[in-house]
Amino acid sequence: MRVLIAYDGSDCSEEAFKDLGMAGLPDDVDALILTAANVWLPPALAAGIDPAVKITTVAVERALNEASAKVDEARAIADRGAETLRKLFPLWRVSAEAVADSPAWAVIKRAKEWDADLVVVGANGASDISRLERLALGSTSQKIVTEAACTVRVARSRERDVNRPIRLVIGLDGSDDSDRAIRTVAGRQWPTGTEVLLLTAIDDRLMTTIFEPPAQLLAWIEETDEDPLNWVGRMLADYRHQLESSGLKVNTIVNHGDPKGLLLDEATNWNADCIILGARGHNLIERFLIGSVSTSITSRATCSVEVVR
Repeated sequence: MRVLIAYDGSDCSEEAFKDLGMAGLPDDVDALILTAANVWLPPALAAGIDPAVKITTVAVERALNEASAKVDEARAIADRGAETLRKLFPLWRVSAEAVADSPAWAVIKRAKEWDADLVVVGANGASDISRLERLALGSTSQKIVTEAACTVRVARSRERDVNRPIRLVIGLDGSDDSDRAIRTVAGRQWPTGTEVLLLTAIDDRLMTTIFEPPAQLLAWIEETDEDPLNWVGRMLADYRHQLESSGLKVNTIVNHGDPKGLLLDEATNWNADCIILGARGHNLIERFLIGSVSTSITSRATCSVEVVR
């Protein structure tokens, strides 16, 4: 498994390391610590090659020297992060890199180049950008959740009883990505006693729309179903069996209402350690009506959130 971890040396990114201990990850992991210096360098210099273009002014040379120093500082931060991670996960193969780029796009591009399976980012981190820029550009974690091509885990530190089992809430809607969320959880290595709450929200607004059920839902929908609770019950029973076969303790909840609010409320009430959900819902009509559930959850949850692709 390849895990890319965005790291900036902040307390939040340090807590993300600890959160990985509750992610059910295997011992066979290649982990890449990536630290981005939020500066610009000519491509040749950014790649560590002397630029072919002659530096003609003192101001330009000074700017390049300062930017290069920022990259060196980022590399030192990445190396420190790698040392910390090696102590926490001694069986992992850990490497570190530093790049000159905006933090979000650095992570998105490197994850794609490296073919990462999972990107881990703190919910909040150190940043040199102004508040106005954050309002215009969005937070680093939200941009990564939206644009990354792989699964993203937004880690949040929280007080918890170490003797309590890990608790996961999985939001399901029958889409391909929510199916992958189930298979992702079932395929990981969880401590004995880990608990899972499967939650499906039936948005009443969808009941007033007319649409052809996506192919993946037809496995559970029958022609005689007049109430969506019928096929939702079959779906949850199927997924529950898959997770229980992996040794997990599973409960299920079906309720009417806004998926975003229900997921957040249940995760808070149940004191969940992580919410896991698919990146995309099962049809365009739903996404148009209820907005992006994944981005809303990652920005508002009080626990870690993993968005599966």
